[in-house]
Amino acid sequence: MKPLRIIGMGCGRAVAVLGILIWAWGLCGSASGVVPGRCPTEIHFREVVEVTDETITLADLVAGADTLPSSWLAYFRSIELGPTPPLGTERFIRSENLRAYMVSLLRSQGVDPESTLLVMPDRLTIKRAATLVEARQIEDIVTSYILEHAPWDRGEMEIRDITFSGLPMLPAGTLTHQVQAQPGESFLGHVNLSIHFYLEGKKVRTLKAAARVALRKQVFHAARPLKRGEIIRPDDIEAREIEITDPSRTYVFEASQAVGKRLVTHLSMGEPLDQSCLDKPLLVRRGKTVTIVYRMPGIKLTAKGKAKEEGGYGDWIRIVNLDSDKVVKGQVLDGQTVLVVR
Repeated sequence: MKPLRIIGMGCGRAVAVLGILIWAWGLCGSASGVVPGRCPTEIHFREVVEVTDETITLADLVAGADTLPSSWLAYFRSIELGPTPPLGTERFIRSENLRAYMVSLLRSQGVDPESTLLVMPDRLTIKRAATLVEARQIEDIVTSYILEHAPWDRGEMEIRDITFSGLPMLPAGTLTHQVQAQPGESFLGHVNLSIHFYLEGKKVRTLKAAARVALRKQVFHAARPLKRGEIIRPDDIEAREIEITDPSRTYVFEASQAVGKRLVTHLSMGEPLDQSCLDKPLLVRRGKTVTIVYRMPGIKLTAKGKAKEEGGYGDWIRIVNLDSDKVVKGQVLDGQTVLVVR
C-alpha cells in the first residue's frame, strides 16, 4: 500500500511533505483482518478537520462518522494517521492521495471500491482545535493570585500595569492552570509570575506575567526637624498616608515602633521614618554615674562608676570604677546599672 501523503502548511508557508505509512490491516476486526459487517455505501469526508487529540485518526476525517456502522467506526478510529499539527499551523491532504489510500484500504477488507461512494473535497485541511485565552482572563488570574498570597491588607493594595508575553493559544479541552511566584517574592512593587497551563494533567504552555503592586498605608513622618541621637517622643511624629512600592523600605507603621528610640540619622520635617533610622533607646550617656554590679559565682558586689561610653539596653560599654580607678567593661541593664560578670 502506498503511504498517504500529507502536505503541511505552517503560518502560511509550505513545510516538508509528510509521508505516513498506514497499516490498515490487523488493527481491528477478526483474525482474518476483515472488518465484520457491511461496508457503508457512502463515505463523506470533511473539508476542514479540527482535532482535539494529539493524534489524527481516519475517523476524524469522516463527516458524520457516528452514522457509520459501529464496526467500521471502531476500525477507522483505530487507524492513526500521525500527530496533530502544532497549534497555529495546518496540514493538508490532497483528494487524489486520500482517494487512492481509501481504495487500497477497502480492498484490504475485501470490499469492492466501486460499491462505495467516496465523497471528498479537493483538499482536506487539518488543524488542532484551539482556545485563545483572553487578556481579561490572564489579568484575573494574576490579580487573584496576588490578592491570595500577598501579606498585605486587600483594602490597602492596588494591582496595576499587568503585562504578559502575548495571548496564549491553547489546545481545546478542559484546561487548568497553576501560578508560580519568584522565591522570596514580597508582592510589593514589581511582581513576576509564571502561569503554567495544563490539559489533562500535561503542561501545554507557560506564560510569563508581571504586575506592579502598590500600598496606600499610614506611615509616621517627622513632625519637625530631628537630629541624630534624639530620643523620639510622641509629639515628634505624625501619621500620613503615602503610596508604597519599594519592598526594601521598612517604614514605621505604628507609633510604638518609634517612640522612645534613638535616631541614628538626621530627619527633615515631613520625612518618613524608616526602622533603619532608629536604634534602641539610649539609657546611659558618656560621663553618667552608674552602679556597677560585679557578679561572680556565689558573690555579688556593687561599686560606683562613671560611663566612658554611651549605650542602650544590652550594649557593652566601658566604665571607670570610681573606687579603684580601673576601667572595666559591662553590660547596660537600665539607666542606672551596668553588669560586670567575672
